[in-house]
Amino acid sequence: MAAVREYGRPLADDPARLAGVEAIGVDETAFLAATATHHTVFVTGLVDVARSRLLDVVPGRSGSVLAQWIGAQPEPWRNQITVAALDPFRGYPSALRTALPEATRVLDADPGQPRPAGALMAGALMSRQHGRGRACPGS
Repeated sequence: MAAVREYGRPLADDPARLAGVEAIGVDETAFLAATATHHTVFVTGLVDVARSRLLDVVPGRSGSVLAQWIGAQPEPWRNQITVAALDPFRGYPSALRTALPEATRVLDADPGQPRPAGALMAGALMSRQHGRGRACPGS
């Protein structure tokens, strides 16, 4: 963070980073490993899957964290999201169902075969083009 403060403002403050996004990927990451004095700290990462670029990283890993981030974005941006790729973390599907009700949710339901969000997105987009889109369970 010192480098960010020294050399300029964080890119996450630039609203232009959200321009043209139609498909997002969501995943939680262990940001700081647990030690004897603190628990593991998780963050939720959001990416523009089509362009392979990071949109934001927000503290926490819950449906409410994701729903709050999406809800803070302008309505026209939310309306242009057509696909959301997510991992099996339980809180994300319900947040996406509420915050982006028109988006197709694509779930990587096989934890034994992890795939990058880009591979999930490619499959979702091809399925949509051929009329075989599948939403994630519970959507």
